[in-house]
Amino acid sequence: VISLRPALGVRMIEREEYAYQMRLLMAVTGVLLLIACANVAGLQLVRVAARRKEIAIRLSIGAGRFRMIRQFLTESLLLAGAGGALGLLLSRWAKELLAVFYTTTYGNLQRYYNLSLSPRALAYALALTLFAVILFGLLPAFQATRQDLTHALKDEGRAQGPRGRALGSVLVIGQVALSMALLIAAGLLTRSESHVRQGANFDPQHVAALRLRPGLLNYSPEQSQAFMQEVVRRLETIPGVQSVSLSSGNGLAWQGANDLRVRLPEQAPQREEDQLQVEYQEVAPRFCETLKIPLLEGREFDEGDRSGAPRVVVINETLAR
Repeated sequence: VISLRPALGVRMIEREEYAYQMRLLMAVTGVLLLIACANVAGLQLVRVAARRKEIAIRLSIGAGRFRMIRQFLTESLLLAGAGGALGLLLSRWAKELLAVFYTTTYGNLQRYYNLSLSPRALAYALALTLFAVILFGLLPAFQATRQDLTHALKDEGRAQGPRGRALGSVLVIGQVALSMALLIAAGLLTRSESHVRQGANFDPQHVAALRLRPGLLNYSPEQSQAFMQEVVRRLETIPGVQSVSLSSGNGLAWQGANDLRVRLPEQAPQREEDQLQVEYQEVAPRFCETLKIPLLEGREFDEGDRSGAPRVVVINETLAR
């Protein structure tokens, strides 16, 4: 039986999880756009300096300043329009690579994403293009029309005045500062990713994760348990395998799939909302041994912890405190 459901955007329960990542990506994209705009604005200033005498002649024979500004903005619009069109073409090519990359999950599940260009995305791209035009086109336009005409017509040797050189220096300093900020942020993210790969209190190196779903074959709980035990037994006989365990959850560093309310034995019963809420996962014996999770006190689960035996838990330091 195949079930199809319409989907748009991120699910409500996942939006808070992905909101920070999206804000970070959009911030990086915005900084990159600012660097690119500052770079183009600097190039436009050099181009304005090369056309200094031409602009002075036009202003001298009656061309209005506003008309010259419109001309520079039109040239900037053509440049930004070409860049925006090229960006859209690249996005259409890159979205296929993203779709292939994100289609298959770690559990070999197939997920399909609609990465087609929507009217909202197209409107956003157009608005971004206009913003870039104003950002890198307006400063050179004002700089070109704010010059001493007499001095510009007589002095051909000097390409830029003090004001133009100061504006160019500001743009260069801004580019360097933003680039350094991106490099530092990239270094911090790379270090964080390295720490995540190393694991906080477990060793993910040389560990393979398999997803077993006997429920898809309509196994009963007893059949599922026997199937899991047989899988563990066979994997343990493979040469090179040191330890095998089971857990309910997704991946190695899973998130808590269940939660419950807890209290100390000597504490008086409290209202449920006043008790401490914790997340937990069900794991099999040798789980800590397999992931090399250090035990500070007590013992790990063993074969004696089965149905009918006293219930035991392994907790972390935070819950212990």
